[in-house]
Amino acid sequence: MAIVFILALVSYTAGLFVDTVVLGPPKTVAVIPIDGEIVGGSSSSGGLLSQGSAGVTPSDVDSLLNEALDDKSIVAIVLDIRSPGGETPPAEVMVRLIEHASAKKPVVSFISDYGASGGYWIAVSANKTMVTPLALTGSIGVISESYNAAQFMEKYGFGHQVVKSGKYKDMGSISRNLTDEEVALLQNMSDEVYYSFTNYVARKRGMNMSYLEPLAQGQLFLGRQAKELGLVDEVGYFDDAVRLAGSLAGVSEPDYRVIRIKQSLEAILEKLGLSAFSKVIGGGGWSIPSAFVPALFTPPETAVSTSQPAQYIA
Repeated sequence: MAIVFILALVSYTAGLFVDTVVLGPPKTVAVIPIDGEIVGGSSSSGGLLSQGSAGVTPSDVDSLLNEALDDKSIVAIVLDIRSPGGETPPAEVMVRLIEHASAKKPVVSFISDYGASGGYWIAVSANKTMVTPLALTGSIGVISESYNAAQFMEKYGFGHQVVKSGKYKDMGSISRNLTDEEVALLQNMSDEVYYSFTNYVARKRGMNMSYLEPLAQGQLFLGRQAKELGLVDEVGYFDDAVRLAGSLAGVSEPDYRVIRIKQSLEAILEKLGLSAFSKVIGGGGWSIPSAFVPALFTPPETAVSTSQPAQYIA
């Protein structure tokens, strides 16, 4: 009888001990920086230890979002946005990536300095959008532009010869003006992007197009103006954005920690074509890939251009 009692007591106290000291992973709010112009490509070309200082790509955002989604301790995400906008296709891809993430975990966009045009587009794709009172945002519109240096080239004796297949292949060449037909083509593309941009904003912000259209003529708004107009959800500061994200996940201070997710050094080296450099950490030595150096010195006169006038959400 005594033995049974002792075993029962040990089992009971062991259960108390386990319940008391074995805790789950700490709940975390992850901060992901989206810093710089929105550009295409597989990764940004910022400085060696920078995070998107020269631009941010869908690949950058995708890898950081996936890291946050895969970590079970992370319950919410804050996107720390500082972007003036940029190229149309990568901005649209980022919108889809953020929408995907926000369907799995709460995502709050935070604009402290500027999040305009494409930067605003990606911001409103989150569950909630917060701005500081004097942040610059809005600039809902699309611009396509090209340059004509024909007079300069003629004045200083620069020759220019074009060999092309396709009527419009040199559209946007610096050696001539756009034709009326080419202007119409670019205007049509800009209108299509504008339609997608504004309809998305109207849907996300619960607005009629008749209300949004006067606000979507490319003008900037201060954060507090954007709040009054219904373009954002809240006005506040970084700590407020973190608290909002936590509350959407059902946690409050001090029941969570805050971490900032950035790309690893290995990932930054890889994007610069210096992935072999990471071997030095393991003592394997390193060398600059042979393809890296010639890329810096490709003679411009031998390049075959496939470019067209750039289209930006700006």
